[in-house]
Formats: sequence, C-alpha cells, structure tokens
Amino acid sequence: MALTLIKDQPKSLIKDAKSQSNGRFYVGLKWDERSTDGSPWDLDGHAFILNKARKVLGNTPQEKAHNWIFWGNKQDPTGGVLYSGDNRTGAAAGDDEWLKLDWNLLPADANEVMIAANMYFKPEEQQAFKAKGQELPTFGSVSNTMFHLSDLVDDTPGLSLTEPFFLGEDVSDFRCAIFVSVYRNPANPSDLKVKVINAGYAEGIDALASAHDIDLEAAAKELGLITSNN
Repeated sequence: MALTLIKDQPKSLIKDAKSQSNGRFYVGLKWDERSTDGSPWDLDGHAFILNKARKVLGNTPQEKAHNWIFWGNKQDPTGGVLYSGDNRTGAAAGDDEWLKLDWNLLPADANEVMIAANMYFKPEEQQAFKAKGQELPTFGSVSNTMFHLSDLVDDTPGLSLTEPFFLGEDVSDFRCAIFVSVYRNPANPSDLKVKVINAGYAEGIDALASAHDIDLEAAAKELGLITSNN
C-alpha cells in the first residue's frame, strides 16, 4: 500500500514503502491548468544534489552548477538525476513534469536530492501586475499542486510508493517552495528515506540555490545561459 506522507515525518522508501527498484525512483509533479483569464500557470521543477553539509555537490562553482537540475540543465553528470523539462501550462494528461532518480549512479558523497519548484512569470507579465499595483500570483492561486513517488522500472513509473501529496496552505503565499527530499539514512546509508518539506521560500529560486552554495553568475556561464561577455 502506498504511503500517506506527512510533513516533517520521514519514511523509509525501502522498509516502509517496500520499494523494489534498487534505488531508482520517479517523482511526478502536477498542477491544474489555469481556469481563469490570464497566462497559463508555469511551474518549474528543480532538484539540488546535496552533500552531508546540505550544500550542492562539487568542488568548484562550475562543478556545482551541474548538480542543480532544472530547465537549463536537465541532468547531472552521472545521469543519476534526470528532469523532464519545462511544462508551461499544467495541461498534461498525466504528470506535468517529472524527475527520475537513480542512486546507483550518484557519487558516494551525494547524500540528498532536494526537490523544489517556483512559479515563473515573463518580464512583461511582471510589468503588467506592477502597473496595476498588484502582487504576482502565488501557489495559492494554483489548484491541486502535488507530487508523488513511484519505483522506476525499465525507465517508467512502477509501484506507487506514496499517495499524492498536495501542498496546500503551507505554501499558498509563496512563489517558490521546497517540496520534498530523498536522502540517505544516516544510520544506514543503503536505506533511502523520503521527507516532505512543504515550505515556502520567500526570496525565490535563485536565492534558494545561493543558500545551497550555487554561484549564480558562474552557473549561468557554465550552463550556457549567458555568454562570458555578459
């Protein structure tokens, strides 16, 4: 039976959820398509591969950039974390975005994969809200934002490990939130645990990356998001 996740109550994916995929997991992200006037809801998934100090893995800013997985960097160097790419509407028939985790490929000092998401607004959309004296919408405006975990078998979702977790009021006032972490059990590194964070991050996704030791300018150059002349 799939686990019912509760915020801040870790569960073992091996012992509690009875995972059978040998450390390979699928994380589905979904939200409802916008039903009111305005631009579609564009949510972007992010994954950060962290060490025991909860900093992004890597010895240099350039190495760290490749362990931040998002629309601008869809997999880490090992292939241990893969990202579906950006869904800009929430209109997919199944999950709108997904992440695939393979702990067999991640390096030994990878201790945690932290998964977050932010709401993206084009510059012209931001200007339009500002001109009206309005704040940008938050997760509270988006219906049924949720995630779930399954085993990953032959590169497709297998056994459901968790029931869908709906983010709800805890993040309703935010445009960036940490959803969930999958991490090694400190007492038994072969055991992998899942912990719902479900916490808003008021400063936004760039600040969240910086807080986990990402040099934003170096990352943008390394990933080809800006030229070295900028």
